[in-house]
Amino acid sequence: MRRARLLGVALGAAAVLASTQACSGSSGASRHPEAAADLARAAGPTAAAPKTPPAAASPTPVRRPAPAPLAQPNTAPAPTNLPRGGRTLFPRYRVVAYYGEGYPGGMGLIEVNHLEQAAAALQRQADAYAGFGRAVLPAFELIVTDATRRPGPDGSYSLKLDPAAVQRYLAVARAHKMLLVLDFQPGTDDFLSQVRRYEQFLRQPDVGVGLDAEWRTPGGRPYQGTGHSSAAEVNAVGSYLARIVRAGKLPEKLLIVHQFRYDMLPDRQAVQAPQGLAVSFHMDGLGGIGLKTSVYDELAVRPPFHNGYKIFPRLDKPPMTPQQAMALRPQPELITYQ
Repeated sequence: MRRARLLGVALGAAAVLASTQACSGSSGASRHPEAAADLARAAGPTAAAPKTPPAAASPTPVRRPAPAPLAQPNTAPAPTNLPRGGRTLFPRYRVVAYYGEGYPGGMGLIEVNHLEQAAAALQRQADAYAGFGRAVLPAFELIVTDATRRPGPDGSYSLKLDPAAVQRYLAVARAHKMLLVLDFQPGTDDFLSQVRRYEQFLRQPDVGVGLDAEWRTPGGRPYQGTGHSSAAEVNAVGSYLARIVRAGKLPEKLLIVHQFRYDMLPDRQAVQAPQGLAVSFHMDGLGGIGLKTSVYDELAVRPPFHNGYKIFPRLDKPPMTPQQAMALRPQPELITYQ
């Protein structure tokens, strides 16, 4: 009964709750050409997201240039514990993250050419949560595989960020005692094969993983509708990460599962929480406070899992304040800004 109600509410809410496909980071402009029309519809009081995205202005996929050749910052030695002490994320900390792409001018709040400024802004944002009973641990959530409309050189519908760019983010995050979370939008790939590509970073004690089921499109292509994944895929990644944690005697590692509709992960009751991982379900849809609160209420999880909530400072109408976010029940342990 609850599953049927959850499905009905989450899917009904999703008709108004605009997909994150239509979201932008620093400027309010769209991530892709058709998103401006989505945002215009989402702004109205009776806006509804279409079942399939409208046709793009151009069929050419967005080709982002490689990051400008900048001097590589020195990366501090890897910590043996979490960046700000201890070996367990929750309930000691509340994680506050900035989310975005690793390309010049990319979507989100962690533009590659302004990482020091992003780190300072993130710390200020995180400080706003310091009075709610926990220490705060800031994080960069970096999109390392980016879903695309057409296949790239390797035949997949997902662009892969160069490890040198990832290293830049890790260096800045580590210098400021922050986490780095690698976010995966696999398109037609599977999650585990993409996650394995970045194992050199996942062996670090201050690097976690985010799985973006919206952009997992088995049997289809990105931008032809909201994607979906399965508990089996999430568990495969969880088991892989848990082995890395055990082998390296690492502190607890964050595993984020992004979800704003029930059918993005319809069998999530079968998702496991391996020892050594903090598995967090993250409600990351776009919309007004009342709508987002109702979807959060329906998708919220209980221990051993953790809850997360995303805020779009420029696109939510209006965005939640830290005080409003902390009034949610259960209280989110992970807050992300995009």
